[in-house]
Amino acid sequence: MFYLRPQLRALRASLIAETSRTRRACDWSRVRMALRAAPGAKRRVRVYAGAGFVPRSYRWPCKIQYIELSIADGRIASIAANWTGAQRPYGNGSLVVVQ
Repeated sequence: MFYLRPQLRALRASLIAETSRTRRACDWSRVRMALRAAPGAKRRVRVYAGAGFVPRSYRWPCKIQYIELSIADGRIASIAANWTGAQRPYGNGSLVVVQ
């Protein structure tokens, strides 16, 4: 996985240190979790921040960070961190998605 070093360095720089109620950030353990789940994936792995989701009835906008690995030809093609809405029905959702 030495070919991922530049992407991992950029990813580490993009992770923020603070998690708040309305911004749920990933830490480096989530990156390791995504890399461990990669051998069982065919297309992608997405690992959300450990703070979890909020119910749809939550009044304010809430964001959650996720780490996504793209798989192509059985190898990790790219790794990135992005943000999405954290509201799910009843606050339930899987924190690790392997497809």
